[in-house]
Amino acid sequence: MSHHDHDHHDKDHHHHPDHSGEMPFSEKMARLLQHWMKHNSDHAVTYQEWADRARDNDLLNLADKITEIGQLTQQINGKLKEAQNLIPEQH
Repeated sequence: MSHHDHDHHDKDHHHHPDHSGEMPFSEKMARLLQHWMKHNSDHAVTYQEWADRARDNDLLNLADKITEIGQLTQQINGKLKEAQNLIPEQH
């Protein structure tokens, strides 16, 4: 299952509309950062679901580690938001 998910995500990362070449670089960056944040948020939800399943199966250390991974993912989103704030506004 995870191999399929990986393949699907790779396709998503490389499939962008042809007209994106006309987009200003700052707008491309803003959209890309937004995409990464959404992608990370989706993963964080999945991590928490699996942490809960690990906990239900008495794998407490594993559950704690997966929860930690989810928290780190949210910290990455914070850095992505900081990066988004560095994009100059268009006039």
